[in-house]
Amino acid sequence: MNNIFQTAFLSTKQAREAYPLVRLFHPALSLEKWLAFARRWRRMLRHRGGLVAMKDMRGYVHAVFSYRVDSNLRNEPVLRVSDLVVGRLPGRLIDRALVESVERLAREIGCTSILFELPQSREGNVDPSNRSALAKAGYEPCAISFLRRQTASKHDHAVSAV
Repeated sequence: MNNIFQTAFLSTKQAREAYPLVRLFHPALSLEKWLAFARRWRRMLRHRGGLVAMKDMRGYVHAVFSYRVDSNLRNEPVLRVSDLVVGRLPGRLIDRALVESVERLAREIGCTSILFELPQSREGNVDPSNRSALAKAGYEPCAISFLRRQTASKHDHAVSAV
């Protein structure tokens, strides 16, 4: 058990406190968009999803992640962890605390497995610190995701206005 870092579901005030860390990793993200994102996650029932921060004893935010509960093909509950932002410190303490908090959350909700969705660079690289931390905790790569951003056409706007 870790006594240095504590997890907390983000309130409006805590979302504001987490913004400088999030902005380090997403510099184009405005405060308004970040707070809107946090509000959407806060509306979810905690057994379905949420937005979590890891704070130290002084109240400084060192990591943020979103989670949601999905089902796999066998209809077993899966905890999906996304939007992971971790402020790196020397050593592995933050990594261990993060994994422990996610695993505790999965047990509380009753999930049979955990899936971390780590962001990639355009070149396909995953942050080596995140990849290494999860590998050391016994996680292994299990999927490759592909993304294509859709552009709205004039027809799309007309249909959505109906």
